[in-house]
Amino acid sequence: MNRTIIYFLIYLVKTVNSIRSLQAITKIDPPFVELDDVVPDRLTGFCFDLMNVLSSELNFTYSTIIHDGIGYGLYENMSWTGLMKELLDKNVDIIVAPLTITSFRQEFITFTKPFMNSDLGFVTKIQTKNEEPLLFLKVFDTNVWILLLLSLFSVSVIFWLTTESSTKLSDWILYTFSVITSQGTPFELKSCSARIIAVFFWIFSLSIGTSFVAKLTANFSTKDLKNNPHTIEDLLNYKDISYGITKMGAVYSAFKYSHYNTFQELYMNMLANGNRSFVKTFQEGVSKARNENYAFISETPFLQPYIERAPCDLRLVASISSPSSGGGFGFGLRKEDVVIRDILSSEIVRLQESGIISTLSIIAHPQMKLCNYIFLIVFSSVENLHLNIVTKIEPPFVEIAEESTNMSSFPKLKGFCIDLFELIIETHPDINYSYHFVKDNGYGNLVNGEWNGMIGELYRNETDMILAALTVTSLRQEYVIFTKPFMNADLGFLIHSATEEISWYGYLMVFDYNVWMILLASLTGFSMLLYMITESDKENTCPMFDFVINTISILTAQGPVIHPSNLAGKIMCVFFWIFSLMIITYFTAKLTANFTTQNLQSTPKSIEDLLNFPDYTFGTTTNGAVFSAFKYTSTKLGIEKARQNSKYAFISESPFLHYHVLREPCNLDLVVSYRSPTTGGGYGIALRRASTDIREAFSQRIVELHENGQLSVLRKKWWTDQNECPVRETSIDFSQSPISIYQTAGLFLILSGGATIGLIIKLIEVARKFLNKTIVHSETKAL
Repeated sequence: MNRTIIYFLIYLVKTVNSIRSLQAITKIDPPFVELDDVVPDRLTGFCFDLMNVLSSELNFTYSTIIHDGIGYGLYENMSWTGLMKELLDKNVDIIVAPLTITSFRQEFITFTKPFMNSDLGFVTKIQTKNEEPLLFLKVFDTNVWILLLLSLFSVSVIFWLTTESSTKLSDWILYTFSVITSQGTPFELKSCSARIIAVFFWIFSLSIGTSFVAKLTANFSTKDLKNNPHTIEDLLNYKDISYGITKMGAVYSAFKYSHYNTFQELYMNMLANGNRSFVKTFQEGVSKARNENYAFISETPFLQPYIERAPCDLRLVASISSPSSGGGFGFGLRKEDVVIRDILSSEIVRLQESGIISTLSIIAHPQMKLCNYIFLIVFSSVENLHLNIVTKIEPPFVEIAEESTNMSSFPKLKGFCIDLFELIIETHPDINYSYHFVKDNGYGNLVNGEWNGMIGELYRNETDMILAALTVTSLRQEYVIFTKPFMNADLGFLIHSATEEISWYGYLMVFDYNVWMILLASLTGFSMLLYMITESDKENTCPMFDFVINTISILTAQGPVIHPSNLAGKIMCVFFWIFSLMIITYFTAKLTANFTTQNLQSTPKSIEDLLNFPDYTFGTTTNGAVFSAFKYTSTKLGIEKARQNSKYAFISESPFLHYHVLREPCNLDLVVSYRSPTTGGGYGIALRRASTDIREAFSQRIVELHENGQLSVLRKKWWTDQNECPVRETSIDFSQSPISIYQTAGLFLILSGGATIGLIIKLIEVARKFLNKTIVHSETKAL
């Protein structure tokens, strides 16, 4: 008891006096730490914007030393170099830099809560050309090409059957190919039925041609990104792309000591390639990615600025499902400075919730009083413990594996959190535990000054630990403590997957109704005018019909059928040819724009982007960390609404949403919004405030599991391996899907309709001719 009082008094004195003035150390590392271009020796960048916010909120001052060494610190010959050495030698109080939280570093120093995730990603140069020799064949899918060939052959047969001439079937096949390739009509059509069929075939040919040109243009405009790797694991499948990392630091350790099979294979390949894979500095890696067919792997926040700056020749692939380099970026302090660490950590989590870390905007919050941070420390042993653990069913984090046959025993549990806890206590075999479910099935909300849910049970000492997907928030940290987060909780939203529908009238939508009406009136008017001012062929039995055919032939780029002999007719034709050319050009250009817009997938790309889509409604749950993140229905109801409503976006934490995207009926898409404010500091295991020793032991183990890839193996087990949906192509920025049979249904309907009408007219002509012969024969017989 006396020991506890002494620790309490020491903590109280330190809390009031320790954070008045801090000596910080850093190193230039844009965009986290940079020198101001205007004010000499003034430091700017993300870390110092954050440090300025913290010092303003917590009412302390700091001065900074700039270290000019390479790296943040290497452990060589049983001692540290760089920033780590300066901190351990007590020359400074805090490292202000994007220092990755690793289990090995935690053996020497302590860290604040991470202010940014350190997910791994890679940059490669943007491919500026596509060297596929048969790329044009991918404009239409296979079904369209087959149907197109069948249609050409069918039309050739119909022409052959409806024309009373000695022309062979092979000539008609040549005719259809001549028309479809805009080479004009090789010979004149005599019968009325053949001309009607030809009109519909010309329209069909024009539409197919413009669609081909439009889609090919759209594909080149949006650039084909499908031939690039989409994840770090995917690099193993691209033999023509080399890859590598810096040969020092947290990323190097993440690969070297990983238990993740894919990372082990990648690391062995890098060792085999030697200098072709490893680089000495970050800048060398980026330069190598720009100039070679090389993927430079590092932490995504470091890579992000390089894709947003000139010469704009890099693409970034963020691999959220891969192991991270550690537990995120945090500020480093000496192990004895737990007071400063706890104060800064609590404020960092609050800034994450409020969105200030995402925006680093003007501070609009009252300064916090340091005397409010008075916590009682009671040291306990991690060994020989029995933990009473509370949890709740929330797939895939916690599920019932099998119901107990004994009514008095607890059911066996499975899930990500259960596997995680078993991995954690592997290093503490003397820990015993038992589970129970929370009574009200809630995580915990503060209602009228009282906590409910799992937080309430833990705060009232009814349980020892919460094992669930519990978000670390600043409000909760005032009542309980958390381990290091075992999973990030970026916000995202679910939207209904776009379903491809048959577009019977898609090509008619290129022009609006008024344009089509004016176009038809213009064609009719031109045909009549040309007929009136041109000497028609006296042998032609329906001259007006010939002029209508002539007009349609010109408009569909098949060339004129009638060549006027007088000057007035020639002048009219010249102007109509120009008009036809412009109409076809406008049609093709607009169709290209439509396909390009479709390729760019006109759906929201971030939570902020939802404001730019007025036809979308969006929402979230009315309780929990997500609702508080938006400043202050259930998840199940929100997901069902997104499944049923094609214009509804359900916002929640991405791990939950990702799980439901992989569940049948497979009609949801997930958009993760990395730059939006988060709901807090990720998911952590909650303990009583007195259980600091357990927290430190569990946190150390969680960081180790982050580094060696075992957490990623668990995530693959409970998300990817449980996938009930067919694998779909993941789009990075653009898609280049071929024109499908559904998009061309209207064209083939037009062609079928024209052929049908032509055949009907041919049957009428045959019947009429037969009837005339019968009448003549009867009259002859009567005579």
